[in-house]
Amino acid sequence: MKKAFFVSAALAIAGLSGAAGAETYDCWFAPGDSDNGWIMPRVVITHDPATGKAQVIDNIVAFHNDGQPMAAKFKAGSNGVMKFSWRVTNVSTSTPAKTRVSYSLKLNPKDMIAQYSARVLTGGTQKPFARGRCTRS
Repeated sequence: MKKAFFVSAALAIAGLSGAAGAETYDCWFAPGDSDNGWIMPRVVITHDPATGKAQVIDNIVAFHNDGQPMAAKFKAGSNGVMKFSWRVTNVSTSTPAKTRVSYSLKLNPKDMIAQYSARVLTGGTQKPFARGRCTRS
């Protein structure tokens, strides 16, 4: 699955960053021991500041969206912090039930430090969290 993600991410970057003024953020995280696999080590987000549109891809999105990025919501926060959010549905777990997971990523473009969190909406009360760094292209 890692190989498929990196191929998808490369295609996503090539296709999405072609829009005039679009910015791509390649973010890396060191998930904690208690994240149970909900926090991916790499997230790629493409954002067009002119339109506010954003797309995201990581291993979970690629697996559940046929290898393609998915739309993310964008919100400008205080002090220039950029907030992205997206929801992945029908995620398989160790139980027979499928779950939904809401993700959010807050990025401070001044120092390129990101906070990445997941909220498992069904089948648990986990709220995994990680901090990492992004590069812009």
